[in-house]
Amino acid sequence: MRLFCHLPIVFLLGIIISCKENSTPPKVGQVQEKYDIKIGDCLLKLELAKTPDERETGLMHRDKLIAGEGMIFVFETPQSQRFWMKNTRIPLDIGYFSADGRLLELHRGRPYDLSGMPSKSNNLQFVVELGIGEFSRLGIKLGDRIDLQMLAKAISYSGGFPRHYNLQGYAR
Repeated sequence: MRLFCHLPIVFLLGIIISCKENSTPPKVGQVQEKYDIKIGDCLLKLELAKTPDERETGLMHRDKLIAGEGMIFVFETPQSQRFWMKNTRIPLDIGYFSADGRLLELHRGRPYDLSGMPSKSNNLQFVVELGIGEFSRLGIKLGDRIDLQMLAKAISYSGGFPRHYNLQGYAR
């Protein structure tokens, strides 16, 4: 008789345990793997943001960036860009790159600024965010190019497909 009294509790605990997710989703601002990617003559360590969710989260909720490190946003097709600093605590340099990997525009992002930095060009496929002043400190200037072969390799290593970003000719 006592066993039957505890069955509802055991049943309820079983339901609660079985409803719990098996995997923990990544936390906002969680550090991702970094990949070596050259821009011009400078080797950087960049996190990839290649999915809509990764691109939307970007560098939100970070308290600092290490010199020479940042994030590269990769888009499927060339387009105009407008980046803002929602929930971004640190000031950033934001570089807009063409589909052929050339740095066309450089903007400054102020923490929490929602006004955005619209691009002048509509042929942008990559965006790189570094700490404020890093492009200048590292000697990266307008016209410098991303090493698209290194980028394609990073996309492959991260489980992505370079062809989704028109980089199939660079994947080796």
